[in-house]
Amino acid sequence: MLLQKNIVVSSSLALYYLSELTTDKGGVLDARG
Repeated sequence: MLLQKNIVVSSSLALYYLSELTTDKGGVLDARG
């Protein structure tokens, strides 16, 4: 169970990091909402 939670946290951080990158490059986050 601990491993599964760790994976969820990791993917959340990855999504946050990717959204930060896309916002810097072309404002993809703003286009979504």
